Formats: sequence, structure tokens, C-alpha cells
Amino acid sequence: MTPEIAFVLALCGLSVVLFATEWLPYDLVAVGIMVALGVSGILTPREALAGFANPAVVTVGAMFVLAAGVLRTGALAAVERRLAALARGEASLLLYTTLLVGIASAFVNSTPVVVVFIPVLLGIAHERRIAPSRLLMPISFAAILGGGCTLIGTSTNILISELVTELGEPPLEMFELAPLGLLLAAVGLAYLLLAAPRLLPEVETATALLGLKRGRHYVSEIRIGADSDLVGRPLRSTFAERFPHLQLLDVVRDGVSLWELPPPVLLQEGDCLVVRGDLNALLEVHRDEGVELLPGVPRDSLRFDLREMVLAELVLTPNSTLLGRTLAEAQFHRRHRLHVMGIMRHGRHIAADVAHQPLLLGDILLVFGTPGALAAAETSDDFLRLDGVHEAYVNRRKAPITVAVIVAVVATLTLHLLPLPMVALAGAGVLILTGCLSLPDAYRSLEGRVLVLVAGTLALGLAMERSGAGAWVAHRLVAAVGPWGPVAVLAALYLITTVFTEIMSNNATAVLMVPIAVATAADLGVDPRPMIMAVLFGASASFASPIGYKTNTLVYGPGGYRYADFLRLGLPLKLLFWPLASLLIPHFWPLVR
Repeated sequence: MTPEIAFVLALCGLSVVLFATEWLPYDLVAVGIMVALGVSGILTPREALAGFANPAVVTVGAMFVLAAGVLRTGALAAVERRLAALARGEASLLLYTTLLVGIASAFVNSTPVVVVFIPVLLGIAHERRIAPSRLLMPISFAAILGGGCTLIGTSTNILISELVTELGEPPLEMFELAPLGLLLAAVGLAYLLLAAPRLLPEVETATALLGLKRGRHYVSEIRIGADSDLVGRPLRSTFAERFPHLQLLDVVRDGVSLWELPPPVLLQEGDCLVVRGDLNALLEVHRDEGVELLPGVPRDSLRFDLREMVLAELVLTPNSTLLGRTLAEAQFHRRHRLHVMGIMRHGRHIAADVAHQPLLLGDILLVFGTPGALAAAETSDDFLRLDGVHEAYVNRRKAPITVAVIVAVVATLTLHLLPLPMVALAGAGVLILTGCLSLPDAYRSLEGRVLVLVAGTLALGLAMERSGAGAWVAHRLVAAVGPWGPVAVLAALYLITTVFTEIMSNNATAVLMVPIAVATAADLGVDPRPMIMAVLFGASASFASPIGYKTNTLVYGPGGYRYADFLRLGLPLKLLFWPLASLLIPHFWPLVR
């Protein structure tokens, strides 16, 4: 082992640890990779930074813009309405949603597809009295399955296509993945239809109980101020008279519940009333002198008309800077000008002392504020807006243009008329020029952290190939598994990749494994294409963790899931796909050229 190989492998190991533990933001890790490779001399500074000019980065960025166009124009609205009409029970709803999400995710980035469908499903589940926990994880998995059917289905597919081109192999074609992708998707969807109703819990989440329609109810707290005329008056009769549209759930004084005390309980300064009501009823509290709607934003700090306020649900992301911190510590209101009415965590409300609750992965913040404040919050990497784009920001008249652009992109790629980066950029440009998406919205849709991650890991992939580290690992892999034949080596590559993709970014996993796959094929004297496909399909098979894939994170909180729920439904699917993909990949991409 040369010093260069040792350095690159050590850097790979450190990167895996940092990606898995999230001690540092993943984009910062990517920047560190580029700096380490450039300073060490493994790559020249130009080579270390070349990822930013790589067609994969440009293409992924353009696909983000195309996906934003779908979201902003409500291009899936007709599908949503049709879904509500077709679905008559839990089984039919699960069938139609997984099919629709899978098809849509084959051509559009899966994140906005799932973002669009979550509120639709929550609303339908509320009306049909179906636990949303039986529906949300399956649509996330369906999005992953659909993304594996086409070149543009996921950013990982696009990235691998560019990587193999740089390694001297032909790029992936638009529907090259479709034969196996469709077969795996069919098996996966059949598994979901059979297993999801049996393995997923019936968690009646707060989101479902409250619904997503106008007039839905939320839990919050009211604090009695020193100057309130409620002080000294009987609790229950006074509450019913003063707040007729709110339901009293509890009253807390000095951290102790007074709910079980016999009447009359007289209100005192500082008492916290835990209440449930719709948005209008809660906003009325702001107009009531002497009381305060927690988390305690003074009324005079509201520099807008309460009638203009809109509601949103923000789910924390795996890399959110809010994780482990309280809203007070993060100065949430000062930074975002949003008011938090409550927190949903694994199917239950947290209404007591909301501002001082440490935030956890999957928490949903129930916030309200002006449309402008919510639009600004959507640009933050700390959370994703769960309820999609507010109606004021959806221009449905432009939806046909968006659909036409997506169809044109797919047709152009299928007919090989232009390279993928040019097609994606042209499609994004048309959406902006036709007004489907404003230029500021287009810039906001670019997930900068993902693009930096792709650029940094591309440098690591180049270093793996240049230093010989990929070949070194390939030799050891062939020595260990080679005696059982090329199919066994392919199965080992798939297994390693699918394990790594649960603990680190699927894009980073792909970049790490593709050079090893190509070198392994060279060692065995077989066509590298099937080995590359093992990495591609393994990197996308992220079913066993809420943090392995972005759509899993999106449904984690709204579904009221626990980590074990992903293992219960997702691990058998991973284990099913391992031998299935290992046996079928050589059939569709023969090992012998």
C-alpha cells in the first residue's frame, strides 16, 4: 500500500464516520475533502475543485429547478383530486398513491412529489378515518422505487452517469434502468401492499386528528398576565364564557396540573391554560388584553395584521441546526418572524413550555406568520415545509406549461437529441422565461448543500481512481469473494453499498463505490456495467432508516413513526432486493461483453 492509497482510504474512512455521525454538516465535510485532497497533493487544486464545473452538478441543480416548477404551478393538482375520488378504502388508497408517487418520481425529483402528496394523504386519511402512518412510509418507499426507473429519477443516477463517463464508460441512457427498475418497483409495491397494513402501526398522529382543512384544530397554551381581568375568577365557567371556541385541556400552575382539583379553581397570574382550537380561535387570544399565546411573543412585536397570518408545518431535517436546541436558544422568532403554537412528536402534541423543549429529528413545528415570513423560511436548510406551497404562491394556470416542459425533457433524452445537462438547463430556462417559476424562486430551489456535497465527493471519487485506492480495495474484494464467482462479487458490492447508503448520503456512497466497482470488474475481467448497476441500485435502496433518504425524513414526523418502524417495514424489503438484484442485474447487463 502506497502512502497515497493510505491517505485516500483514511480520508474515506473519516468521511464515512463524519457523514454517519453528523458531527459536522455534510456540506462542510465535502469542502474538507476538497481542501485535504488539494493541499496533500493527491489532486491539483484545479482537480480538487473541478467538481463544481462537473456536468452532474449542473444537471442536478437544473433538476431542482424543474421540480420546483412542478411544485409552484400545482402540476399534480389534477392527480390529487382524482386520487380523492378514486380511493374508497385503505387498500385502494395505498394502491393508487404508491402507483402515482412511483410514476411521478420517475420523472421529477422525489422530494417535491412527496411534499405535495403528504398533505393530500393526511386530508384524505382524516376524512376516511385511516391512520396516516399506514400510508406515508409507503409513499416514501414508492418514490425511491420510482426514482430507480429512469436516468433523471434521482440525483444519484445522474451522478453515476457522469462518473462512469469520466471513467471511460458510456453514460446511462434515459430508460436503460427501466427493465430492472420496473421489475423491482413492481415487487416493492406488491410488498408494500401486503406488508404495510400488517407491519406499520396505527398511529393517529396529531396532524391527522387535526386535519389539514381550513378550521383545523391545534393545541397551544395561554398564559394569564398580571393585568388580566381573569385573575381571581373561577376557571371553568370563566373560560367557557371568555373563549367559547376553545377547548380547555389542562391548567398548569408552577409546573403542577390543577385538572383534578375540585371546583372552584380560581385563576391566578402565571397560570397556563392548555387549549385546543382552530387558528381563528387561537388568533383571537392575541386580541385579548391580559393573556398571552405562548411561546410568549409580546403583542406589540407583531408588526402585521393578524388577519393576514397563514399557517404552516415545518419538519426538522437530519442536518438541522435546531436539533438538540430549544426555540428560545435558537432565537427562532427573531430569526424567522414566525410564531410556534406547538410541537408534534411521534403522534402526540407537546404543548407545555414549547419554547424550552429540546427539538428532535422528525419534530413538526406548528407555526403561523405572514406569507413573506413563511416564504423566507422555506429557504432554510433547518426544516422543510410540510404542507407544500401556500395557495398564494401556486400559479395553476401555468401547470400545462410545466407538464409540457417535463414531457419535452423526457422525449429529448429518449431520442438522444441533446446531452442531459443541456436538456435540463433548457427545461429550467423555459420554466423561468414562461413565468412558471420566478428567478428568485429558481435560485431558492437550488439545494446548495447537496450541490456542494456532490462537488466534494466527486473529488474523492477522482482521488480513489488516481491514487489507486479503488483498485486496492477491488483487489481485496476479489480476493475475498472472487472464488465464488463474479455474481458473488456483484452481490457483495450491492450489499456494501446498500448498508452504506443508510448511514451516509446516497450520493456520497455512489461516488465512493463506483471507482471500486469499475476496478473490481477490471480485476475479474468482466464488463463493468453490471458492477456499476449494483452500486446504482444499492445506493437507492434506502428503506431501513428515516435519515437514509430525504423522503423518509419528510414522513418521519407526520406519520408519527419511530426508528424501529422503518426497520420493521424497510429491512425485509432491503433483504428481498439484495438477492433479487444480484441475480437479475447480470441478466439485464451481462457480465461478459
